[in-house]
Amino acid sequence: MVDADFWSPLPYITLVVIASLDFILFYFNTEETKGKPMPDSMPPREQSWLGRKKLDQELLDVEKKTENN
Repeated sequence: MVDADFWSPLPYITLVVIASLDFILFYFNTEETKGKPMPDSMPPREQSWLGRKKLDQELLDVEKKTENN
């Protein structure tokens, strides 16, 4: 390894800066939910970003089957 002469507090300052930026971005990008009702169920498959890909693929398969008939 290369023996570099860094300022010894540099890793700690870097970590504090990154953690502070993360906290600030999270704080201002998270909605306030106090006093608001929270959803009590999972969204339907059509609204889920995970289910959308599968649903799109199923629709493509159905379209291919109808074209072949």
